[in-house]
Formats: sequence, structure tokens, C-alpha cells
Amino acid sequence: KACMDPVITSFLSVWGYEEMYHGEAFLRFLRSYGVKIDDDRPAEIRLSEGLHRASSVMTVLFGSYLLPFFPAVYLTIGATNEMTTLTGYQQLIKRANHPVLTRMVQRIIKQERAHYAFYRSQAERLMSDSAAARAAVRYVMTRRFRAVGEGIKSVNDVDQLAAYLFGG
Repeated sequence: KACMDPVITSFLSVWGYEEMYHGEAFLRFLRSYGVKIDDDRPAEIRLSEGLHRASSVMTVLFGSYLLPFFPAVYLTIGATNEMTTLTGYQQLIKRANHPVLTRMVQRIIKQERAHYAFYRSQAERLMSDSAAARAAVRYVMTRRFRAVGEGIKSVNDVDQLAAYLFGG
């Protein structure tokens, strides 16, 4: 259902483009410091996820088609992930205290704020119209939600990152 909404699909086109270039910016930054990162890393990550990735894609496709409230769930998860990401970037700036990284991340944060605002406003719109959407969002966020990065990284890795960025 979300893919039939021209506002959402237009946003997701821009979002995908911007997120790709966020990754490219971090790649260039890390490589400039001698960190070796394989050009095939994104493909390797996707392949390593195996059936989990296929299952996730199928869940989104069928969920969106079969459940009228699914876009509200998807957009709420998107808003949560964007807010988590931009807050993490703000903490990275404080922890790293690196002038080049700070400028780069400040630019990315501006886009992440716009992403968050879109996801949130669309999720609110859909939930205001539907008690089923509100119930589904509450269920997913309290019982099924996973932090951004879980699945690609272990829960322990995600926890260590959170402790580094938000510790104290």
C-alpha cells in the first residue's frame, strides 16, 4: 500500500539516494585514514544475511499488501531509526572531537532530520486515522522492534556502540 502512495515513494527515492551517499562519505573518510574496506562490502553483507534478508523483504511486501495498517508500522520504525541515527551522530561528534568528521556528520544530520520529520509526520497521519494502525504500531514497537544495525551486527556489537556513544 505504501508503494502506491506517490508522496511516500517520492520520499523513499530521495531517501535511498541520500543514504547511499552517507555511506560513500563514511567510506571515503575511513579510507583516508587507511582503513581497508572492500568495494564489495555492501554485497557481502546482503549475501551474509541469507534467508533472514529474504524473509524480511517478503514480510514487508506481503505485510504492505495484506495489512492496511502496515505503512504506519513501517513509517514509525523509519522515524525511530532516523532519530536514533541522528542522535548517535550527534554523540559521535562529541566523542570523536574530529574537525573533518564533525563537518561531514553535521551535513548528514541535516538530512537525517528531514528523513525523521517525514517518517514521523506520515506515521502520525496514518495512525490518527486508524485504531488498528495504532495498536499494530504499539505491538511492533514493544514486542518486535530491533535497533537499527541489529542483524548486520550482533546484538553485542550494537550494545557496545550504544554504550560508547551514550555511556554516562
